[in-house]
Amino acid sequence: MLQTDAFSLVDGDQIEVLMVVLMGPLTICLRNLFFTHILSTNNCFGSATKFVFNFSLLVVPLLLITTLLSDWISVIFPILLSCILLSTLFSLYKFYHSDHGRPSVQSILENTIEDYQPTAFVTYLRALVLIFTNIAILAVDFHKIFPTRFMKTIGFGHSLMDVGVAGFTYILGVGRNVRNRAKSDQREQEKQKRRLVRRVLTSSPIVLGALGFGRTVVLKILDYGVSVTEYGVHWNFFLTLFVIELVAKLLPRRFNLLFGILFAAAQQMVLSMGCQEWVLSDSAPRDNLFSANREGLCSLLGYIALYYLASAIGEFISKNGPKVSDWIKFHKTNCIKLFLFTFGLAVCLCVQMLTIVEWLLGIFHGESPWCSIQLCLLDSINRTGLIFFLIGNILTGVINMSLNPSSIDPMSSVLYLSIYMLICAVESTDLPTLAHKIDAACSLR
Repeated sequence: MLQTDAFSLVDGDQIEVLMVVLMGPLTICLRNLFFTHILSTNNCFGSATKFVFNFSLLVVPLLLITTLLSDWISVIFPILLSCILLSTLFSLYKFYHSDHGRPSVQSILENTIEDYQPTAFVTYLRALVLIFTNIAILAVDFHKIFPTRFMKTIGFGHSLMDVGVAGFTYILGVGRNVRNRAKSDQREQEKQKRRLVRRVLTSSPIVLGALGFGRTVVLKILDYGVSVTEYGVHWNFFLTLFVIELVAKLLPRRFNLLFGILFAAAQQMVLSMGCQEWVLSDSAPRDNLFSANREGLCSLLGYIALYYLASAIGEFISKNGPKVSDWIKFHKTNCIKLFLFTFGLAVCLCVQMLTIVEWLLGIFHGESPWCSIQLCLLDSINRTGLIFFLIGNILTGVINMSLNPSSIDPMSSVLYLSIYMLICAVESTDLPTLAHKIDAACSLR
């Protein structure tokens, strides 16, 4: 049973996609302001209450803005942005008139997040991509609330789900070189070795390969509908990640930027030699293993290029630190974007053209120098990313086999999606607790 209706023939509006993506950082700002002014001064709130507040402020708005409220994004975005700006100005006013004194412009530009700590930018980015991805992989089946323009595009174009797929590859690359470099004593190092759950969650080739091949086998046994226009008949995103991680293990770690450029050039060269027309052709036969999975196989070079370019950015963060002045220099990538769009190079996800590689790199950069609020739910999702994504895939399959999402009314659809995301969030929060209990049990031996 093959399925081909979860895609859009219409290219998404880039301004709308940008507003939806920016809703993520805005919800984080809203959450941080809320916790700063209310929860941080009140000790009566327990961990369960804070989890509910985090879920309500970080996950629910993103779920609604991609489903029921998707047609109102152009109204909601400026209103929310204005409220956050006013609240931020009020907070800065209070800070400047407090006993801390007023910082100079130079100190703000050179302000760096705590030394030897992973930047909040990476944690925020990973968590937001994972939240958006988990919402979309199930919401796309609820046709009455999920807009067609947000679905993955067929042929040329870009949409919200295209951002999620390539963004997942991007966060793997960035996280490759951004690590917690804190110096710890021998006891802390031994504790790290015992964290079995954390090691399992690492995106290793073995784990990703097992998930990819296992998913293909299970779907064939269950005769579960898959779309051949995305990755092909047998290929899936886990196998793409498996190849990326395998290549990353085999090649040296020192030449990320060079490898990124070479793979991007190779991808564009292959496409220009006729591969692009073959991949996008509806009449091309699928009479062997390669042609049956041409979408997934022919996009590998582009995904690897994106991974290595993101790794170069992660290396930049790791070496230079998240100084605001450094990130101002990084905006030079916008000149490349302007050049590409001036010459009319269109974006096509399934063949991973050079333009979508640069497009994703242009979306995800920036750094906030102020980080004083605990990340809570975002940190949990960030640390259990692979399991969070895997739980979403499993629940999506279970729900699709148990229900008929396309026929469910809008309000019930939102309820199902909310429960689904709540389960994913709870599991991501409980796993670090389980790891802590394992550490405690091991330390008693």
